[in-house]
Amino acid sequence: MNGYDHTKIEKKWQRVWKETGLYKTKEPKSTPLNPPSKDGGGESSSGQKLKVNSQKSYVLDMFPYPSGDGLHVGHPKGYIATDVYSRHKKMQGHSILHPMGWDAFGLPAENYAIKNKVHPAIAVRKNIKRFKSQLERIGFNYDWEREINTTDPDYYKWTQWIFLQMFKAGLAFQSHEPINWCPSCQTGLANEDLEDGKCERCGSVVEKKAIPQWVLRITKYADRLLSGLDALNWPEYIKESQRNWIGRSEGAEIGFKIYDLRFKKEEKKEDVAEVKVFTTRADTLFGATYLVLAPEHPLVAQFLSSSRMRGSSLDSPAPLPEGSSRRVRGGSTGNDSKIENADEVAEYLGKTKGKTEIERTTEGKEKTGVELKGIKAINPANQEEIPIWIADYVLADYGTGAIMAVPAHDERDFQFAKKFNLPVQCVIRPMLTADTPEELEERRESVLEGKECYVQNGDLINSGKFDGVNWIDAKSKIVKFVDGKVVTKYKLRDWVFSRQRYWGEPIPLIHCPKCGVVPVPEKELPVKLPNVKSYAPAGWFVLVLPSLS
Repeated sequence: MNGYDHTKIEKKWQRVWKETGLYKTKEPKSTPLNPPSKDGGGESSSGQKLKVNSQKSYVLDMFPYPSGDGLHVGHPKGYIATDVYSRHKKMQGHSILHPMGWDAFGLPAENYAIKNKVHPAIAVRKNIKRFKSQLERIGFNYDWEREINTTDPDYYKWTQWIFLQMFKAGLAFQSHEPINWCPSCQTGLANEDLEDGKCERCGSVVEKKAIPQWVLRITKYADRLLSGLDALNWPEYIKESQRNWIGRSEGAEIGFKIYDLRFKKEEKKEDVAEVKVFTTRADTLFGATYLVLAPEHPLVAQFLSSSRMRGSSLDSPAPLPEGSSRRVRGGSTGNDSKIENADEVAEYLGKTKGKTEIERTTEGKEKTGVELKGIKAINPANQEEIPIWIADYVLADYGTGAIMAVPAHDERDFQFAKKFNLPVQCVIRPMLTADTPEELEERRESVLEGKECYVQNGDLINSGKFDGVNWIDAKSKIVKFVDGKVVTKYKLRDWVFSRQRYWGEPIPLIHCPKCGVVPVPEKELPVKLPNVKSYAPAGWFVLVLPSLS
């Protein structure tokens, strides 16, 4: 018996499959719901409802980025699995829709083009030809008549149409909040584009940068995503990881007035701003002994604004988080900075900028921070002055970017307070255990004196008229007492949609000086990507339109 020559065999049968249309998607066969009569007369099929005889299966692969000289081992690894599944369904009599296409817009293709000094359109065409040839040789059961290319205007006409529907529904909006920014790729990134705080594409350490960008409001669907997990036939540990990714937290937003110490001698202190904090432990509000802002919080930039910092990114503070307000007495121009240690604060901001989110929030890491000297906050529960700090363990994109620190009942706050000698006020009656009465009393005194952090629940103490109230009941009562608001927050972040890069479908919106942002009429879609000679990024603020060919 001659040896098996796979090259001849595969070429022969792939040619037969192609000529016979073996993998062409066939519409399921249908028959009238009302069968013809026994005498053969039957009813006219015109307008008659049909019964589908065949089940349908839609098998969708992740379309590859045509951003290399050919397939890598990871491509067939995934595609073989879907090929086996779709063939299995076909053998069971299903009508199969198993398309293939090219995710040809975006960073991978553009970065490949920049590296090879060629226009992305040329690189994409060349790479797609190579990729398709390799996939055909492997013999996957794709229906190539349904091939998709995301750079085709006939395709992205419909992605633009979808974007317009989301814009009209308030699900696409423009934001100016700090986002993940890759200094190498010169683009904004979603949290899911990061790996250990670095850009998944180039490995650069990602910075937080406040720039205008379009965002998709996926948080609006957070509760639906959570409830939908219950109906999935997935392993429980995977569903739990998804729940943690969404990260639903029920709590309250509480306002803290901030005032300038220069006006302290006046009978009535005039607040210059208000910052909202998000907390899940409103019952401990009387124990808040300091306030912490994320280094990227817009109020930090506002307070630092002065002539010696003009020209830096701190000159133009970003919009405040929802609910926060800014009111500056007498303005803040020239050298008139309310922060007495502005240089120290600016130095700390610079150090924080180079840290990843994981480095900033890793459990057990040494706490760092700087007090904003010259301003104070007022605890709304007891009207006591408390200092304001910035610290990198607080993140701008979770909650409101500001926290009320309760060191007696939060371990991170406790470590921070001990390092910087800040007061610790116990407001939950400790329920402790010990081997002897003496040890029990010693532990109790340790908690009450602020030498030990107590993170359990219990009845309130040192909380004014709420002393003795159970912590559960105290939450809602204290929120009402300080005019707070019950809210739900998520770790899930809205999705940064605009990349500030050239190679992508244009966003179908017009910036009109009179009317503001106006959607392109649907009948005028697609808005085609202009052809440019120079497309390499040079910062988010540089337009490519002057380079139109």
